Amino acid sequence: MNRKKLTPFFLILALVICISGVAFASSTDKQGTNYENSGKAVEEYTFNDLKKIPYIKENIYNSMINSVDFYDAVEGSFTTTFIRAGEDVTIDFKVDIPQQVAIESVRGSIENLQSVCMDEILYSYNASNDDYIECYYASQLDSSERSVKLDYNACLPHAQKMAFFDGEKAIYDRVVTMDDGERGYYYRPDITNTAYASQCIFPQSLGMALLPDMDNWDVSGVRQCLGRQAVVIRGTVTDPSYAEKISSDSFEMTVDMETGVLLELKGFSGSELTQHIEMKNIHFLSSGADNGIVNDAKNAINVINNLTK
Repeated sequence: MNRKKLTPFFLILALVICISGVAFASSTDKQGTNYENSGKAVEEYTFNDLKKIPYIKENIYNSMINSVDFYDAVEGSFTTTFIRAGEDVTIDFKVDIPQQVAIESVRGSIENLQSVCMDEILYSYNASNDDYIECYYASQLDSSERSVKLDYNACLPHAQKMAFFDGEKAIYDRVVTMDDGERGYYYRPDITNTAYASQCIFPQSLGMALLPDMDNWDVSGVRQCLGRQAVVIRGTVTDPSYAEKISSDSFEMTVDMETGVLLELKGFSGSELTQHIEMKNIHFLSSGADNGIVNDAKNAINVINNLTK
């Protein structure tokens, strides 16, 4: 058994390289827990309604690059080919942002990772090489950066249209052209405390890579997805280096209207599907003890400790 305590630098390196561990068990159904998973706030909006909303593209873009402003806690599961090309890898996650607690597992043909972030300590177990990591992981939560009230809808007119980064960077300033002509990106701290689930629950990277050129994508429809009201957008990948990185020259995304969370992504090279992300289940929760995430995190840490004795 290899047990290591790492500095934050080595933690990041370990999370990127060592994708292995044990999956956490799903919690029992939370009867009576205060969460809403039906998208009722926007279910009356049709495609024609959305097309009439001023700045709808800016609002969708804003909602994706600032999604952590629009919910408190979330749990779910999705599959993605972004970790292993041509293969669906499953990501399970439970996150409570105000509590700064996160549980994440990664499961694929060779991936089997579990990590827990709680009380500014990150615990990670790599089952492939029986490697255990424990290290300090400082919280980056700044409540002032969560720019709108949680009952606001990120895509609709009453939402704040220009969320700020570090008090200075508006949504259009999050993507810049560098001196060498390449694109540069200003990322907000990832307060989900996840290495992989943030791909969907805080999709700022995909949003900034695919959506800043407003003329190269369109709102193409609305749909119900996993009980959520979602907007469908289609466009072209205008950054050549990113198009090469994801092997795609066009894309289709399904985005939750109320939170900006990514529910589905399809990347295409010509007519060939080359990348895919699909949310399998998702529930938005209220923060605090009632959602069960803190207890689940404690149990997951106990499981890891038992496996690493």
